Amino acid sequence: MYVSKYNLFIDLGEYPDLSIIQNIFHGQSTVVPKSLADYLKNAAPSGDLSDLPDAMLSLLKKKGFIYDVKKDEDKQIETIYSQFRKTLPKANPSRQYQLILTYDCNLRCIYCFQKKIRKTTDNAVISETQLKDIFDIILTKERANEEEIKQKELPTRVPLISIAGGEPLLDTPESKKTISNIIHFAKQNNFHYSITTNGVFLDKYIPIFKSAGYYPRDIQVTIDGTKEYHDRRRIGVGGAGSFDSIVQSIDSILEEGMHISLRINVDEMNTSSINKIADYILAKQWTGYDEFSAYLAPVTDHSSVNKNYKWLKQDAGLIREIMRMFAERPELESIFTMKNFRGFQYVKRIVEKKEKAVPTIWRCEAVLGQLVFDPQGDLYTCFEGAGNESARIGTYSPSYEIDAQRDREWKSLNAIENKYCRRCSYRFVCSGGCPWHIVGQQATECLPVEEEIRLAWNYYAPRVLGSLA
Repeated sequence: MYVSKYNLFIDLGEYPDLSIIQNIFHGQSTVVPKSLADYLKNAAPSGDLSDLPDAMLSLLKKKGFIYDVKKDEDKQIETIYSQFRKTLPKANPSRQYQLILTYDCNLRCIYCFQKKIRKTTDNAVISETQLKDIFDIILTKERANEEEIKQKELPTRVPLISIAGGEPLLDTPESKKTISNIIHFAKQNNFHYSITTNGVFLDKYIPIFKSAGYYPRDIQVTIDGTKEYHDRRRIGVGGAGSFDSIVQSIDSILEEGMHISLRINVDEMNTSSINKIADYILAKQWTGYDEFSAYLAPVTDHSSVNKNYKWLKQDAGLIREIMRMFAERPELESIFTMKNFRGFQYVKRIVEKKEKAVPTIWRCEAVLGQLVFDPQGDLYTCFEGAGNESARIGTYSPSYEIDAQRDREWKSLNAIENKYCRRCSYRFVCSGGCPWHIVGQQATECLPVEEEIRLAWNYYAPRVLGSLA
């Protein structure tokens, strides 16, 4: 017999006689006596399960914890990958297009990953000519997508235009006109659009949204804790704080019925303010709006520009501290979701949906054909890598040209093809790590996935133990 290498055997501190077997390929999980978990773990190298009765072997095989031979598991992986690929149209499988309107920004955040880019680019905004070129490319791609979807009866979804920067919503006539043009293009073609903004001037764009009669699918705004912490981290060009302006914008947007995703970037500097920002959110009554959501996300440095930023946490210490807070104050879990804590999210999906997790083969849109357009006329697949020559895959203005080799390299950075991760047991949870990290630093990003999964199951065990047994 072959014991799956993707099995994770998790001891439960509050239940010393029990363990959870979590298969981190196909997502099956179950509670078993600790003695059985230990037996399987010790037998994995040899595959000798002769001490187990046939009924138990049959059950373990049915759940995918063991196979007759390793090739059976390999074949299952190949089949799932092949099936996934067949559902994707070739022109742009992601069906996402990101427009970096400008690299200019009115804030100087202390952990900004674009700080070097601003020094090497001007403050240009995507021009009307460039915008026309972008629209033509998008329409060409989407016509090809729709034709293939119709012919092959593939699953379909609405294309998404993501608007970002720098800061896309600067308080200038040029920026406002560009945003208006993008909204009208999206509306005319029945595309969704979303905006990632620091929120300082967001409320000044409400008349543009209302005039177009077409609201964003989502507006992401960031607040890094209470005013005290936020204004030390997300600082205006002249040194002024930005908290009050952002809060005013959030109030105005929610009153208009538009969706706000409030991101709280967390690291060791501001983790202690999570309870206070939760209190603030409740006091503002934002959670009373159906169109409001908030999430915690770790500060990262995939661009390797913040090596001297001492508050970054690379291990599971951050999620451990957050989970401690959640345990002490369960209400926090109803206020905040988590993003980019992949091990924790993996378990949470299983617990909340009470079903096995699907293997995540593609980390993000960057490896699924997303196109990112910047004001220099360059093309990328990754927003975080934009502005860096090593991430560029071509140009769109004055001519549309794709470097086929670079494009293929990005698309190969998935959990199956990524050369760094082919033998890793955790590749179907982290999906091979951040592709920009790999391209920019020529090394994979190994996250504390295992520790997060163990922490998460011990956190959720008292709540769900009965339903999983």
